[in-house]
Amino acid sequence: MTSVAVTSSKGLTLSWIKPEENEDGSPVSLSGYRVRYGDAPGNYFRTHNISDPNTTTFRIVVEPGMYYLAMTALDSNGVESEYSNEVRQVVR
Repeated sequence: MTSVAVTSSKGLTLSWIKPEENEDGSPVSLSGYRVRYGDAPGNYFRTHNISDPNTTTFRIVVEPGMYYLAMTALDSNGVESEYSNEVRQVVR
């Protein structure tokens, strides 16, 4: 995962571009994604698994506050990618 964007309106809506290839240039065979978030940088206390590899948006209903989020992609062998960029978002 290289990039994730977040918008907020009584929750968090994530959007991303589906990876098409591995770092070595070979085609990627995705099985899904993991979204992790928490209340401090790098402190992710919640995880959501997304099993549809064709999904490029995901909504999380959360209480008002400051959130830090990052995602990973999972390949068909269960290998998890590096984290995407970390995104900070305030939900009012």
